[in-house]
Amino acid sequence: MKRLVTAAGIIGLGLFLAACDGSAAGSCSSAQNAAARVTLLTDDLKNAQSAGKVDAMEAGRIAAQIMAAGSEYGVEKDHRSYCAALDKIRMAAGL
Repeated sequence: MKRLVTAAGIIGLGLFLAACDGSAAGSCSSAQNAAARVTLLTDDLKNAQSAGKVDAMEAGRIAAQIMAAGSEYGVEKDHRSYCAALDKIRMAAGL
């Protein structure tokens, strides 16, 4: 059940950001690029969890980091720093 809730939360965040301005990932110079970057990260996290590479607790921790970065982005509206935070989360998680 936790796995389903975690995956739903991650997907929801990705869809929320994608709905704002979704597009393909790139240089992260726009909200569209940031939305695509978070969608790719959440998809990779979901796939890693499905493959058993990340357990539910770790996925929840990573999702919390993604959400915290999203909250900070919501205040700052700095696309590049948001993408940098997402890249740092990706690297630390080994995704």
